[in-house]
Amino acid sequence: MIYPTSVPLNQALVYPPKKTSFIKGFKDWHWAIGSGTYLDDIENVVLSKKVALHKKNQLKLIQTLAVGTTTSLMLFLISLAFANNIKHRFQRYKINVN
Repeated sequence: MIYPTSVPLNQALVYPPKKTSFIKGFKDWHWAIGSGTYLDDIENVVLSKKVALHKKNQLKLIQTLAVGTTTSLMLFLISLAFANNIKHRFQRYKINVN
């Protein structure tokens, strides 16, 4: 159940906060046990976790890009070295054939 609640007058709020609650009745014992929480509190927790997750994702993205760039650069340099080695071998072969 979600419903607006009343707040003390000393709290300057633009709107009354919404609260969700659950009540379980036990007829045999003539008891009712309930609990509730303000939705603003839940939204604040969700927002803080969303911000933390966004920061973590940005860090992982930067790390992934750094590793990918470094790996690509290393592979490029290795392929360049192989290409130069093959080029020099063909040049020597060409000189030996002529």
